[in-house]
Amino acid sequence: MTATDATFEQRALHLVRDLLDIDASARATALAGIEPELRARVETLLSRVADDDLHDAPLDQRVGPYQLLERIGQGGMGEVFRARRVDGAFEKDVAIKRIWAGHASLAARFVRERQLLARLQHPHIAQLLDGGIDDAGKPWLAMELVRGDDIATWCDAQGASLARRVELMAQACDAVDHAHRQLIVHRDIKPSNILVDGEGHAKLLDFGIARLLDEHDGERTQTHAMTPAWAAPEQQQGDPVTTASDVYQLGLVARALLSGLPRAGSAGRMSAEHARVRREAPAIADVRARVRGTTPEGLQRQLRGDLDSIVALATARDPDERYPSARALADDLRGWLRGNPVQARRDERGYRLRRAARRWWPALAAGVAGLAFLGFHFHSLSNALGHTERARARAVTAERQAAVDRAQAERERDAAQAVSGYLVTLFRAASPAATRGGEISARELLRKGETQLEEAVAGAQSPPAVGAIWQALAQVHNELGEYPRALELQQRAVAQLRRDGNPQALAEALRVQAWAHYFQDDPRHFLEHAQASHRLLVSAGLADGPTFAKTSSALGLAYFVNGQPDRAWLQFDASVALGRKLGPNAADAHIKNLLNAIAAANEASEHARAYAWLAEAEATAMQLRPRNTDSELMVGAQLGVTLRRLDRLPEARARLEPMVARARQHYGLGHPRLAFAQLELAALDLAQDRPEQALARIDELERLAAHAFSAGHSTHADLAGLRGVALLMLGKPDQARVALARARSVRGAGYTPEVRGDLEQVAMARSTCDAGLQDKVAQFTDSRRAEPWQQRLGQRWLGECARAHSRS
Repeated sequence: MTATDATFEQRALHLVRDLLDIDASARATALAGIEPELRARVETLLSRVADDDLHDAPLDQRVGPYQLLERIGQGGMGEVFRARRVDGAFEKDVAIKRIWAGHASLAARFVRERQLLARLQHPHIAQLLDGGIDDAGKPWLAMELVRGDDIATWCDAQGASLARRVELMAQACDAVDHAHRQLIVHRDIKPSNILVDGEGHAKLLDFGIARLLDEHDGERTQTHAMTPAWAAPEQQQGDPVTTASDVYQLGLVARALLSGLPRAGSAGRMSAEHARVRREAPAIADVRARVRGTTPEGLQRQLRGDLDSIVALATARDPDERYPSARALADDLRGWLRGNPVQARRDERGYRLRRAARRWWPALAAGVAGLAFLGFHFHSLSNALGHTERARARAVTAERQAAVDRAQAERERDAAQAVSGYLVTLFRAASPAATRGGEISARELLRKGETQLEEAVAGAQSPPAVGAIWQALAQVHNELGEYPRALELQQRAVAQLRRDGNPQALAEALRVQAWAHYFQDDPRHFLEHAQASHRLLVSAGLADGPTFAKTSSALGLAYFVNGQPDRAWLQFDASVALGRKLGPNAADAHIKNLLNAIAAANEASEHARAYAWLAEAEATAMQLRPRNTDSELMVGAQLGVTLRRLDRLPEARARLEPMVARARQHYGLGHPRLAFAQLELAALDLAQDRPEQALARIDELERLAAHAFSAGHSTHADLAGLRGVALLMLGKPDQARVALARARSVRGAGYTPEVRGDLEQVAMARSTCDAGLQDKVAQFTDSRRAEPWQQRLGQRWLGECARAHSRS
């Protein structure tokens, strides 16, 4: 087996393990998002698990001397039942793990080696008791039944402090150390394999099973017995697994348990990563601290220093640089609990002196008390003199606050009067006298009103009043899809509000301006203004309302389109969590925030995440009273896009076609939101091999896009790219090259390809049957961004070019 084959097989086995951890309906959805060749291998491996393995075993079934009582879980290796011994030897409930059929030869090996595994008798290890093959020829294992939750769930539900979490981790380390002394390595330590029982003690599961699985795997890749997200670097690379691998996994579990940080963020120290989350997603930081019984500031203080160093040492990439044993890791964890110096920081100058001072603080405090008593008399005199000064300062502060409140009320009054005056002017322009009995459109009304706007603005005496007028106009132009004019007006609103000093109003204006840049296809300024809005709200202590939820969502999308997905997911999660907390009064904003997250998840091929958010968005939209057509149309269009990316093409058409018809009626021709839905429907035409229908739709769209978008907008590139693909499907490579070249010129030389840009590169290579076509198709497929229909099309193009070369 070559290295490439081994890597491919490793990926397939990882996916099988993950798919067996989820239910059948979710499994089908997840399979749809895997590239064809890998999906075929995964389906082959899944087929080795008998169909009846994937359903509940009948509860009247006996397994060896045990009667199955209830099904309590399912995982990547098998399913677990509560069972009771019924052969009269003794009465005891146990956990029976029935191994999937693909591991059938494991049972014989287990029977031979169960004496070795029986030596693992430790208070923090769930003991393996027995094993064999049932009447159907399937292997089973009997284990000590542990009633409890996994360590992370238990700690969060109990609001466990960091000290309690450290104590549980030390117990887990004791168990691992005991196994290592019996020459057994676990290889798959993760939170779900550490339970906390009814007495609050940690219990490790599946000790010895991982070892047997890998040995059963023989000359294959030896990857059944690891969970990729929790695997040590040497496991992921296929190198030999040692006790240091278990130490690394213990360090990862400690990191998650202590800080709540995701596995993907393990590069930096916990305190630094937590500080970043506090800045960028304070709502998330607050939740993580609260379930640990502290504040975000308190959690950062506790993580900094010893705990940071302990976790960093345990999770060093080089196995030789980690703790030499699980016992050494446990000693440091308990050293932290007792206030002793930890070995992870033994080389830091001054560290032991500081720890000694903390440990012996009572004696030191007594020595200092005498000096403090003498100073107290001097301090009392100073304090008495300062008391009067502080009372005077409080009175001044109260008077200033009252003045601020009066000024705010005056600003709001002036703004309301200015907007009211402008609306009167606007509707006078629509009166029968002004229109001479005719009718006037919304756009014409705005133009007439804007000719008199300067006079209304000049009459407003405060910046908020002026800013309110500009912002109201900008929002109207934005709803009409006139994005350049909306941006121009919003810039005026921001300029006025900067003079006022009201942080909430200015933050809202900056957020709206950020979106104006987004609709103008300007990702850099989109991010710049979204960050400015976010910083302003955080610094003003306003990180808990609808404005902050909307700003977090905008910032998430800004990070995403600027190539920073990790930061994007943090902001999306914070926005969605806050939207749920705010409830029905912010439901419409919550839907829009979900849609931003869904768009990013789809672009990143995170379709399962997108689908879950879509279900929430659709349910929320249906509950709105009165109904909001905008929200329903946007949710419906995104649902159609997601279904197409999941290769559920008939369902996608059933969603998208009605959405396009409703959008045409609701928005009218030329609106960008209609263009978006039509563009996605044209892509669906291609996915269903209807290139003539797609071309007709693209022709209409190009006429509309000329009015809806500026000349350099990416929509023009998307349309040209889809035209090129359709022409290739119709066997017109020369015309396709012209369209694809236009798409590339609109995107520009500095463009970072996304899904459609990648497809255009493959299409251009197909138009000339370029020698590099095969590499481009493979690269596109491996990127995980290609939709299933695009993957099929790439393979089809490869065949067409191969036949053309053979004829020549």
